[in-house]
Amino acid sequence: MIQEAPSDRPVFFSPLATFSLTPDMASWEDWELALRGRKWINIGARKSHYPGDTWSLVNGMERLREWVQKHPRPITRLLTIEDVRDLVAEITRSG
Repeated sequence: MIQEAPSDRPVFFSPLATFSLTPDMASWEDWELALRGRKWINIGARKSHYPGDTWSLVNGMERLREWVQKHPRPITRLLTIEDVRDLVAEITRSG
């Protein structure tokens, strides 16, 4: 899916603070590998506390707010209903 995102745009990554490790959960290293080569901004659980990061539940959006304040017009395009339909069709095809 990361290949679908424009390479010149930041990726906002929000790892969830679930407070439990389950067999189907991706490790932090897996996430780093998946995001390699992209400018990504963590707006969720911190690496040092993943997945049990209480702080991120309370303050996690602060990093997003800081980024938005530095980039007053970050959104230059919105998804149309046709875009959403195309995405659903692509996801359905690639199954």
